[in-house]
Amino acid sequence: MSSMTTISIILHLSFSSFLSLPPLTSASYNVTALYAFGDSTVDAGNNNHFNTPLRSDHLPYGRDLPQHDPTGRFSNGKLSTDYLANILGLKELLHAYLNPNVTNHDLLTGVTFGSGGSGLDNRTTAVTGVLDLDKQFELFEEVLKRVRKIVGKEKAENVMNNALFVISSGTNDMMYNAYGFPTRVLQFGSVQCYQHFLLQNLLSFIQVCTICINITYMLQNGKCKWHVKSKV
Repeated sequence: MSSMTTISIILHLSFSSFLSLPPLTSASYNVTALYAFGDSTVDAGNNNHFNTPLRSDHLPYGRDLPQHDPTGRFSNGKLSTDYLANILGLKELLHAYLNPNVTNHDLLTGVTFGSGGSGLDNRTTAVTGVLDLDKQFELFEEVLKRVRKIVGKEKAENVMNNALFVISSGTNDMMYNAYGFPTRVLQFGSVQCYQHFLLQNLLSFIQVCTICINITYMLQNGKCKWHVKSKV
């Protein structure tokens, strides 16, 4: 039976803090991999593979990247998670998991499951056709299985035990459901109550991620389930 995993999670990304960190090796930080979940702030091209208007695989996006390519990042250049992966000494760019060119090395050092337009509330993605956190979590489970197949149970456990997890989400929920079309605020009674609902979903996601990593190595075909709470 594997030992319990302690997951390091960043919930709020501070770009200025990243730039203030010296670029060291991953060994210096004892971080084996970086996995990101969330919205456009961490989407490196996953939305390229969906029939959605929320795509950035065209110029001027990406014009300041090394190859001046619109990779699907919602930015003219690198994302904060790219800088973080570089600072940790893992690699220059954190690639999208759905990128067909993702390698075994990418899986072992981290990928992003982020999807532009996503949120902590599944209502946010209901009409956009992007990856909600349920789907992102399912993709993460695929990675867990693939990493175990690549390096074996013991090494896979070490990768996950020492990985850093980034969750960047919630802006779209507030923009669409609280301020743009405040149906959720009317349903929950106030902005504060809706915020509490979002935070509860975030907490649930973190808890199940932790449990999933632990039981994946105890059950060969174990599968974790996480669903966003909904108030009908």
